[in-house]
Amino acid sequence: MAETIDYTRVIRDLEAKKARLDAEFDAAIHAIRQIVTIGGASNAQSSLFGLAAGSQPASPPQRYASGSMVDVAIKHLNSVGGGPVPNMELARALDEGGFPHKSKNFPNTLNSILHRRAKTVGDVRKVDRGWAIVRNRGEALGA
Repeated sequence: MAETIDYTRVIRDLEAKKARLDAEFDAAIHAIRQIVTIGGASNAQSSLFGLAAGSQPASPPQRYASGSMVDVAIKHLNSVGGGPVPNMELARALDEGGFPHKSKNFPNTLNSILHRRAKTVGDVRKVDRGWAIVRNRGEALGA
């Protein structure tokens, strides 16, 4: 049976995400302008990144540096309450967490691997807002 898509809901969801992103960008722009105003343009870069002259940036966190793609994806989903987490956000979290990969399109690869896991094991599920952990007989969190 074909699933009916509620395009009005999709549009509302996209508009809400756009509004959140716009607010985040506005806040970032405002913060950068304050740094430039307070420290002057020549000092803005070191202030922005919190680096003293000659110091090295801290190593990025390696939270997801070991384990299979599925294991670290499930680990991240559990760390945020089971989901749902949009695929792009999940891929970004794994990448920033140090998950080693050579994929040219990591979000697509992750999505494919999780689809296979959902079909074969069933402990993750694609829901309208992203990926979620399945609890209690096929019920996905946040679905």
